[in-house]
Amino acid sequence: MSGAALRFEGARFGYGARTVLDGVDLELREGEILGVLGPNGSGKTTLLRGATRVLEPGAGAVALLGRPLREYDRRSLARAVAVVPQEGAPLFPFSVLETVLMGRAPWLRPFAFEGEEDLRAAREALVAVGAADLAGRDLAELSGGERQRVVVARALAQGTQVLLADEPTAHLDLRHAVSIFALLRGLSSARGLAVMVVTHDVNLAALHCDRLALLAGGRVAAEGAPREVLRADLLGEAFGTPVQVEVRPDGRPFVLPGAGGPM
Repeated sequence: MSGAALRFEGARFGYGARTVLDGVDLELREGEILGVLGPNGSGKTTLLRGATRVLEPGAGAVALLGRPLREYDRRSLARAVAVVPQEGAPLFPFSVLETVLMGRAPWLRPFAFEGEEDLRAAREALVAVGAADLAGRDLAELSGGERQRVVVARALAQGTQVLLADEPTAHLDLRHAVSIFALLRGLSSARGLAVMVVTHDVNLAALHCDRLALLAGGRVAAEGAPREVLRADLLGEAFGTPVQVEVRPDGRPFVLPGAGGPM
């Protein structure tokens, strides 16, 4: 079994006096995709904030690549963890290559410009996500799916071992959502990246994730292989609505709204 790239041990996170997650025991392993599921307000994004020191644990501990997370300064943390946010419209008219080069910031000296090594890393990242032909395009001209591939490339150019994706398919259509999950799956397998994906799409998570963690009631309600987590009883209790779970020909679960038998 691969080692743990990111580990939460009895971790508690919250905002002021309000506790959102408590007693979280969870690990993200090298070379795997871990999908984080749960209803709105269950603490999915809070978990990612705890993994990047945006939030400090009120109790328990978080370890990254075998070291306590509190030992990382901002630069060393950015060299170890990259974040893929939800797709959104660009705020400034940067080109695709300029956007991907932003991922090299943790490796540059203060006020230094990118060098040949940085350009090589950026171009290799674009090739890895199948977007090399977009390098000279304006980011604002791209479709949502293309922009999200560029955001993933920026994370790859950062040269980290851990990638955290916060609902990376939230604003994408079905084709592009499937494409982004398949891209993350391929990168994890080919590069040994540890990938944690927060998502509301339980069925795409079932198809592409090695393990799932279901958050509910301020804790990890279930964790394990998709077939162990995507159970009608667990999902119904977590989301407060009846569901039915079927089994695909490949053995992966498939979740449908509503109760009852097979349709």
